[in-house]
Amino acid sequence: MIPIKDENPTRSFPFVNTLLIIANIGVFLYQVFNPEMGEYILKKFSMIPMVFLSDPINEGYRLISYSFLHGGWLHLIGNMLFLYIFGDNVEDVFGHFWYLIFYLLTASLGLVPQLIFSVFSDIPIVGASGAISGVILSYMLMFPLRNIVTLMFFGFFIVPVKIPAIFYIAIWIISQISGSFMSIIAPMQGGVAYLVHLGGLIIGFIFTKVFLYSKSQGYKRI
Repeated sequence: MIPIKDENPTRSFPFVNTLLIIANIGVFLYQVFNPEMGEYILKKFSMIPMVFLSDPINEGYRLISYSFLHGGWLHLIGNMLFLYIFGDNVEDVFGHFWYLIFYLLTASLGLVPQLIFSVFSDIPIVGASGAISGVILSYMLMFPLRNIVTLMFFGFFIVPVKIPAIFYIAIWIISQISGSFMSIIAPMQGGVAYLVHLGGLIIGFIFTKVFLYSKSQGYKRI
């Protein structure tokens, strides 16, 4: 199931979401067209658990920088597609400033479960999936009944189908949680860092609930 758009117009232009997409694409293209520098960037700015945990103060920048790196075209396109579809509406509710804080928190704190089970790993972790997992979960909490236009494959035919967000995202979340448990039971060298996705879901849930509660209580937000 490939989402192509949602039926959920925004009230304001998603400046932060757009800049995040541009930044992710820009970094990836720079790596592609500068292979030698790309290797340096990967080693210097990806999340390497063993390196980070050996000196978390000096290596703390990796908690953010890793999320702007991607492992290939499909990795980048998949992440940016989800961010494009779901991020604008979340930013519309949170506002530009709090959306940026939300994105960076889910990216950084979403790493925690993966780090717990990868203390001695020297395999680089890259990708915006932790942050995007939080964005997707937040969207489901706020817009559960909005339709997601999804491409469905029926044999040789590809048909666009409208699926309520709560069902589409619920299926996606279940796949991420099952993948997380499998990565704990049978860890692999490389592959998908599902525990980062799980961490992003948890942080996204907490942040969104707290934000919506404060909004309902009429608290002033800076």
